[in-house]
Amino acid sequence: MSPVICTIITLGGIGKSGKRADVRFKLSAVDKKTWDIEHDASFSRQDAALGNPSVFNPHAWSVTLAELKKCGDEVDLRCWSKARLASLADARRRNPRLVYDRAAAAHIAVEVARVQLALGNKKGVKLANLRELFEHERLPFRLGWRPRMHSATAQDVLELAVESQRLDPVLQRTSNGMVTTRNDLINILKSDIPDFMGVVRETMMRAGFKRRSIYEELDRIEEEKAAASRSGPNRNFNG
Repeated sequence: MSPVICTIITLGGIGKSGKRADVRFKLSAVDKKTWDIEHDASFSRQDAALGNPSVFNPHAWSVTLAELKKCGDEVDLRCWSKARLASLADARRRNPRLVYDRAAAAHIAVEVARVQLALGNKKGVKLANLRELFEHERLPFRLGWRPRMHSATAQDVLELAVESQRLDPVLQRTSNGMVTTRNDLINILKSDIPDFMGVVRETMMRAGFKRRSIYEELDRIEEEKAAASRSGPNRNFNG
């Protein structure tokens, strides 16, 4: 999968945590609230207000799985949408301090897209593969899945994430605004690190990514952001 979205998410979290872009960190640090990546209404984790949000939670997953099973052996975006709605409704019942803000909506939408594209394709993903990932926390090699080189571009991820958001207005409407467009997603995931997209580009280059198409993806995102800025004020556009 293209490293563009992963790099944006990670550097966005680093920036929001107040650390330098070149900081070394443990993977567990990503779950810290200061990174603004960990969120409520997870598919398989409980909300932070209810306990440890970093470990598998059977109840949260049972709510998700009940909806996914209704779609049969193949899960598509519409099915994901119903699972998201069920998880959100259950979290609201169990957690009076639930936070479903723009950051949570964006991260969940992108997570759906990345998981589906990594384990399946644009049309859908096998439920068995999802169960292997969520219930056993391992990639579904034993089920015949194999990783593919560049299985999805940044544009693919954004396309599916936006489509996921647009399937239901409840998912779009958050405590601090709407999340409906590609620019919404990028602006929510990034941080206030100066020349953020330049830092994303430099980080990928230093990590050894040389494929030209990867940087063309980043160029397109920057062009879209510039076009959105020129088109005038947008209540969902934060810079």
